[in-house]
Amino acid sequence: MIFWKKQDVDITSAYDLKSSIATLQMGTETNHFNTIFQNNFVGKIKKDNVIIYYYRWFLGSPLRPQFVGKFNERDGKVSLNGKISLSFLLRYWLIAICLFLLILLFGVFNDAFSKFNSLPQIISHILLYKWFIVFIIFMVSLICILIYFGNKDYAKIYEFLKRKLTD
Repeated sequence: MIFWKKQDVDITSAYDLKSSIATLQMGTETNHFNTIFQNNFVGKIKKDNVIIYYYRWFLGSPLRPQFVGKFNERDGKVSLNGKISLSFLLRYWLIAICLFLLILLFGVFNDAFSKFNSLPQIISHILLYKWFIVFIIFMVSLICILIYFGNKDYAKIYEFLKRKLTD
């Protein structure tokens, strides 16, 4: 499930530390405003703090995973270590939103079933909430679409890092 999916990254660079940082900086934008009308990688790259995510201009990518890691030097070799995952707050925000929508949907059906005892009355009462139910379906569909694109970003980020540091 995307809420808890994490991918460990450990890439040994073909370059020294300065060149590795410069290579990643050249391949990324510093903020998503520089990527208007194009998909691109956005990030902040420093020795002790590397944050990179894939930005889709048409969605804004609110449910995007991001790489968080740092460069390490061992035995004259430079490696980039970290994880690709959703941020901590975003994971819990998604769970809270899904629970909220389920509770609202349960409230609509519970209200209908507790007040009426025949099926036509229950259906007519539920249809009073049709726009509310359409809103819930829309929100769940939107979250599913964003999760679909977010799952694709795990591989894109990993391939980007590997391509930039090993070529």
